[in-house]
Amino acid sequence: MRDKEKVERLVAEGKHFCMVPWVHLHTTALGNMSPCMSLVEGSEASGYGNLNENSFHELWQGERIRKLRLRMLEDKASFNCKKCYERESVGYWSQRTDANKKYGHYLDWVVSTDEKGYAPDAKPIYWDIRFSNLCNLKCRMCSYSASSAWYEDAIELGQIDPKEVTKKVSGVENTAPLLDELEQYMPHLEKVHFAGGEPLLLNENTHILERLKHYEKFDTDIKYNTNLTTLKHKGKNITELWEPFNNIKLNVSIDGVEKRCEYVRKNLKWNTFVQNIAEVKSKTNVKVIINITVSIFNILQLREIHHYMLEHNYIEIDHICLNLLHSPEEYSIKILPIEVKEVVTSQLQEHVSWLKEQEPYKSNSSVENTESLEQWEAIISYMNSGDWSSLIPKFIESTAKLDLLRDEKLLDVFPELNVLYMHKEAGVSV
Repeated sequence: MRDKEKVERLVAEGKHFCMVPWVHLHTTALGNMSPCMSLVEGSEASGYGNLNENSFHELWQGERIRKLRLRMLEDKASFNCKKCYERESVGYWSQRTDANKKYGHYLDWVVSTDEKGYAPDAKPIYWDIRFSNLCNLKCRMCSYSASSAWYEDAIELGQIDPKEVTKKVSGVENTAPLLDELEQYMPHLEKVHFAGGEPLLLNENTHILERLKHYEKFDTDIKYNTNLTTLKHKGKNITELWEPFNNIKLNVSIDGVEKRCEYVRKNLKWNTFVQNIAEVKSKTNVKVIINITVSIFNILQLREIHHYMLEHNYIEIDHICLNLLHSPEEYSIKILPIEVKEVVTSQLQEHVSWLKEQEPYKSNSSVENTESLEQWEAIISYMNSGDWSSLIPKFIESTAKLDLLRDEKLLDVFPELNVLYMHKEAGVSV
């Protein structure tokens, strides 16, 4: 048994402690069971192990998760958690602080952890499951590991060897045993986050909804990260499956509008996309939030994207999530030349000032996402936290290769990014 007061202080004040290893199940699109979606890719990117080689219960109390629990109890930093540390350093939302805030009241699960890291009371009550990489889009900032549609391009670009990676769709190969193991936790489930791949294409996610309905868990928080390119699954409208549930949240991924979105999110058809947005917005139990992966492709148009979505009544003003892109590094907003960063900083500061004069920000009440205003300021801080302009040639090179492969031209769609080419030619500045 641990000292309860000490654990309570860790949850409230710890610099590195995180509740995740006691409450959270995360599976990647390649079948790995990991601490969370913010895990840094690297030597331990497989996290706790692979679900094609081990059962859930073997990994839930396995050596790797036990070591992580002990590290958390000592409040020690972990390399694999550095995304959270980076976000927190610029005042941004992190999975660590969010988990501590939402699940810190499960102190007893931490207190009962023994000296070897076994946590007999720990339960996965928050699932973030990506059963496979099955996806119909091949977004510029994505890769084969998260999208099966990337398979052929990844081979052509030499990113994967088809002799070694022989399957276009990868993930948990036999999901039935995993779902059977997780059945006992269904009555305790508080939140489920479906991602992928594209979650609206996956049979397993439909199965989980049916089981939640069986247990009458209608208040479960159900969240999707979806490209919203389809609302049909096996001939049935997915919105019909959502009808019994009270809290459906769709984090709809877009990274631009119209032809810009179609360029970044290859295979997306804008007209179909906006039709689907209109349909889900008509459902009273569904909240639509646009999820923008902030990258070099959209940072110069970020406020315009927000205004566009508002003017077309696709979202409420505070229903926006800005997700910082960390990799590939050559797509990061940090590669902008200093002179351009100054212009972007001024633009975004103006946008923040404008937002503060709008409701619900003006009266500071009923804001859907309490951090939805601060995230704009965090984007500015992150962009200015490092000079990565040396990566501009790499951006130009990788973009040219993919443009050639996809018969596209970056500057035809994003003429404003010519500043990067001018910077490269000048050698030092625009």
